Amino acid sequence: MGRLARILRGDLRVEDRGPTAFVWSSFAHYALRAVLLKPVHRDDQYVHHEYGRGERHEYWKASLSPDEYIFDDDRRQRWILLDDKLVRGTLRAVRERLLPILAERVRRYSQPGDLVVEFGAGTGRNLAYLARELPDRRYLGLELTPRSVEDAQRMLKMCGVEVEMRVADMTSALELPARGAIAYSIQALEQLPGDRSRAALENMAKWARNAIVCIEPIRELYPKSIRGWTSRLRQYRADYLVGLPNHAKALGLNVVKLERIGLAENPLNEVCELLIER
Repeated sequence: MGRLARILRGDLRVEDRGPTAFVWSSFAHYALRAVLLKPVHRDDQYVHHEYGRGERHEYWKASLSPDEYIFDDDRRQRWILLDDKLVRGTLRAVRERLLPILAERVRRYSQPGDLVVEFGAGTGRNLAYLARELPDRRYLGLELTPRSVEDAQRMLKMCGVEVEMRVADMTSALELPARGAIAYSIQALEQLPGDRSRAALENMAKWARNAIVCIEPIRELYPKSIRGWTSRLRQYRADYLVGLPNHAKALGLNVVKLERIGLAENPLNEVCELLIER
């Protein structure tokens, strides 16, 4: 058992024999890991370690151009999800489709001069895109890890855009300069273990005047297919986001859209959209 567990810490997925082989081998991989390996305990310390140690690709080299910073500089071909289909492509191909969706929501729910707040802003590249596309708004990014904020400030300055970044825990009480017209998250709430995403959603509701947009992996919406079940298995051990639609319902929020959007940099971590109007 111990030897098998050590083997399973490797990657058993088959990448080079088509989408069917990739999905089925991934299903076997994550199913065995769910049975044989202990669950991952994800808390603040875990997140700080994962995002602050400088080994993640988000902490890019200083030579990146603004375009590479925003859309990603990794040109390797991999399995991605576009239009709800597994295809070989780049991370950039997904971001080029995802970011215009975000910009449309910001344009619809804010006016020039309004504040736009990102919860879990990472290294600020989503805000950099918005500030470039809609420079007449004000932007604020909230991020847990100081390392990410430092990187964001450096890269945003390089892009020549006006964005404020703050170190903040989006699940705790916040003091912001003003309510935003819109608050949003992109694959940030997914990092919150257990029910802590409810606290973040409460904060977003408190600080958003017009709308809340969550573009997150929402496992409750995943298809009842081999890919959908594999995606659920992938999230099982790591205590990723669960219950977001129920949190919105319990808080009495006006959900106007809750659906899959058929995009993912990792086809087993498909993002969906939860759109709330205030």
